[in-house]
Amino acid sequence: MIESRHGTLPLDVTAEKYIDELKAIYFLQVIETHQTAGEIFNASEEMLCMHDLAHDLARSVAGEDILVILDAENERHNRFCDYRYAQVSASSLQSIDSKAWPSKARSLIFKTSGTELEDVSEVFSVNKYLRVLDLSECSVNEIPASVFQLKQLRYLDASTLSITTLPPQFSSFNKLQALDLSETELMELPSFLSNLKGLNYLNLQGCQKLQELKSLDLLHDLHYLNLSCCPEVRSFPESIENLTKLRFLNLSRCSKLPTLPNRLLQSFASLCSLVDLNLSGFEFQMLPEIFGNICSLQYLNLSECSKLEELPQSFGQLAYLKALNLSSCPDLKILGSFECLTSLQFLNLSNCTSLEYLPLCLKKLQNLDVSGCQDGIVQSCSSSSGSSPSHQFSEQAEQVRLSIVISEIIPEAPVIGDLKGKKKLASASGLDVVPEVVTKLNETEDTPLIPGRPFSLSSSHSSSFASSSRAPLAYVSSSDVSKNNNLVPNGEITGISNTLDNFTHNSNI
Repeated sequence: MIESRHGTLPLDVTAEKYIDELKAIYFLQVIETHQTAGEIFNASEEMLCMHDLAHDLARSVAGEDILVILDAENERHNRFCDYRYAQVSASSLQSIDSKAWPSKARSLIFKTSGTELEDVSEVFSVNKYLRVLDLSECSVNEIPASVFQLKQLRYLDASTLSITTLPPQFSSFNKLQALDLSETELMELPSFLSNLKGLNYLNLQGCQKLQELKSLDLLHDLHYLNLSCCPEVRSFPESIENLTKLRFLNLSRCSKLPTLPNRLLQSFASLCSLVDLNLSGFEFQMLPEIFGNICSLQYLNLSECSKLEELPQSFGQLAYLKALNLSSCPDLKILGSFECLTSLQFLNLSNCTSLEYLPLCLKKLQNLDVSGCQDGIVQSCSSSSGSSPSHQFSEQAEQVRLSIVISEIIPEAPVIGDLKGKKKLASASGLDVVPEVVTKLNETEDTPLIPGRPFSLSSSHSSSFASSSRAPLAYVSSSDVSKNNNLVPNGEITGISNTLDNFTHNSNI
């Protein structure tokens, strides 16, 4: 269904383009979320919804290609064999003759308990051309043997299952492209997994008992690898440099690994396709100079690296970097060569209590968070003086999160005229009283206030961000399959306006 017109673009990149086109015509819409200061906004991932009218239209066009039957009482369908996309439960299948079960499905979402699944496991062997299988809501301790007969399977979601091991039959999935094992009970990644030569998406997030990662570096086609929140993992393969097609890598919050070997950090420079890297929570003091050679990097999360003191001079070579999270790095003092980060749009410096000054001349900056920094940093960020180079932040940033009372830094009335042509004030937090000068903005000609949106005193909106956790649809194409039925994650922020607010459809497909 998804392929490059000339066969030159990777599958996930092509899928992203399709999703962008669907967003452009409002078939899919970005869900705007407002988070507290303690939460992290994810600049490399967004959640999408489908308007109910678009959903109904899609169902109408699909006609009898789609089947949704989740309870035994819903028996209005007498002929199931021609359905291509099905969402079923064991009880619904048990209520009809097995000869009427779907037999030509390409996608099957199963919702059932473990005991019931055994009774209807034959449905897997019947649908021998199945491409997509979602078992994430099945309470089972092992994957049914009949699943391994699905030789055409491309996508398997086994997340949250209580499985502790993967059987050797897994190596028979020679066409598998996406595998989600997040939040399972796995203790090791078996070596035979390297036989899955076409695997490009692997999600192991939240595998609390996972310790061994055998032959992970042999999965040469991997585009997406999530190993976040795996507290028992003690080491990563140092030959990870072999994964040259990797575009997303999340190693954050692995508590048994306070830091990463320098050799492993240096190997990241060999990942010539890497776009999104999350190293949150590690305790390295500095990054190697070669780190700046990751020239394709667009999203970088170094938050909560409590011992990080400085960034290498080569950091300025990251010319495509769009989003950088350095929040809660209390020892970080200097941001060197930042003036070369000409593509930077999102910068989170919150709670960098030792930071001495802000970088200059970030022309494309849209979101800046300096909450919890020294007062001098906050004041320089909001300075209205044309002689202050740091003033370019307030000219460019649509959202600036501050930590001190805004009345101390808002310019006086005589300079209000200087606000003409500036960006709109999108949010302000930590504000107890609206200064008089703000109330005069409406009287200022050409001042771009936000239409239809009152000035908010809440601190619920922040502009920080992080790397994504689960994102298979955009990588079989980002980043996480959503457990909400009509939510689809995507790997790139485009900021399209949500003109059909508060409309989501609660259907199951």
